[in-house]
Amino acid sequence: AEAGLVGRAKGLRARAADDWLASKERRPGVSHIVRGYQHYKANHGDHLAAAITYFSFLAIFPLILLGASVAGFVLASQPHLTNELYDSIRKNVPGEFGTTLVNAVKSAITNRASVGAVGVAGMLLTGLGWIANLRTAIDSVWGLEPAKRSFLKSKLSDGLVLLGLALGIGVSLGLTAFGTAAGGNLLRWTHLDHVTGAGIVTAVLGIALGIAGSMVVFGWMLIRLPDVHISRQNAIRTTLLAAIGFEILKVAGTYYIARVIRSPALAAIAPVVGVLVWIDLVSRFMLFCVAWSATATPASAPELLMEEVPPGPIAPSPQPRVGV
Repeated sequence: AEAGLVGRAKGLRARAADDWLASKERRPGVSHIVRGYQHYKANHGDHLAAAITYFSFLAIFPLILLGASVAGFVLASQPHLTNELYDSIRKNVPGEFGTTLVNAVKSAITNRASVGAVGVAGMLLTGLGWIANLRTAIDSVWGLEPAKRSFLKSKLSDGLVLLGLALGIGVSLGLTAFGTAAGGNLLRWTHLDHVTGAGIVTAVLGIALGIAGSMVVFGWMLIRLPDVHISRQNAIRTTLLAAIGFEILKVAGTYYIARVIRSPALAAIAPVVGVLVWIDLVSRFMLFCVAWSATATPASAPELLMEEVPPGPIAPSPQPRVGV
């Protein structure tokens, strides 16, 4: 009986393996995902994502200081807005965490100039380090050695990338906010805002614009940073995949934060842990997208990445790009 069970288990494993191979042959997309994941793991994607998470988390604090400084200059001349903000914080963030946020806002308004200076200096320091490590991680997932540059040239290049990324984020946020507001105004002007399903249309429009904006940001990071030439078709597919995944993770992160801040016991630490985990998930997925792009054809699988890749419509060239 035991021998029969062992034989049956082996038969099931063999049948499952055959079905999996047949599925990869019938669906090239499945095979592509497998190649990308194997390439991601072979090039230490998890370790690189952890490094990106560390530097990203550090960059949050000067960004918060800079945002608090800007908000402080705006609120200093609008006392009624300041009182409304305090009331909103106390209402939506109860407990000691809400009191801490109110005190932090008051301090930011009082010391807005010095807070802004520290925020700018911190953004330059952590931002350049973040870009440098992000570039190294993406090159490593591609299987390439980082390009050798002088210190000054490297910092100037990273500064230009950081500036472009900031502009891309601004365009992304502006596109999402303007498009969502325009959609809502259009429904009100046409008196369709009370029609069943109108809210769904507006939500779908906001998601679509969010994906379009994210494609701008990821296109800059995933196409501009690596020292390789990437075909247009491959670039569009990669940035679309990254943008859709990012929107899904963003919705999940928003839902998580909204849930945990309702509990006074969890409100102090859970948001910080949640943000850290969320950044790690985004970093892993982004590097998987890089691996997915690097394995756009079977010839660019991990074991063949450094060999000559035959020309194809979506095959990225592994030849390093001169300069940045």
